[in-house]
Amino acid sequence: VQGAAAQTWTINHNLNSRGVIVTVYDSADRVIIPDQIQISNSNSVIVSVASNITGRAVVLTGHADGNTAPSYAYEFYQTEPSTTWTINHGLDRNPIVRAFVGNQEVQPASITFTSPNTVTVTFSTTQSGYAKLI
Repeated sequence: VQGAAAQTWTINHNLNSRGVIVTVYDSADRVIIPDQIQISNSNSVIVSVASNITGRAVVLTGHADGNTAPSYAYEFYQTEPSTTWTINHGLDRNPIVRAFVGNQEVQPASITFTSPNTVTVTFSTTQSGYAKLI
């Protein structure tokens, strides 16, 4: 959301992808065609419009062939076997958590969001592996 009228919007999307699609809306929910969309890095874009406006932008990620792909915002690796994985992800929200042991996705005994930036994944037996958070 761009609350202050501006010609240049810096959008931090944290999608970890340079292959993003950006749609810009003005405050009346009309689609605006930007003058320029610059991919700053894999987590932000800069949108330039002709005049100072307020509004919002929707940023999506996918493949060049048009198929969507999961965008993992954070990956966590548990190298030492443990029944509890404490993941400090810094996403400032409760993400979807997918846990993997080897090459198989597994269902933990529990997933507890202890704060908007921390999740605890608990298993019934010690496990090592990785988690993908979206």
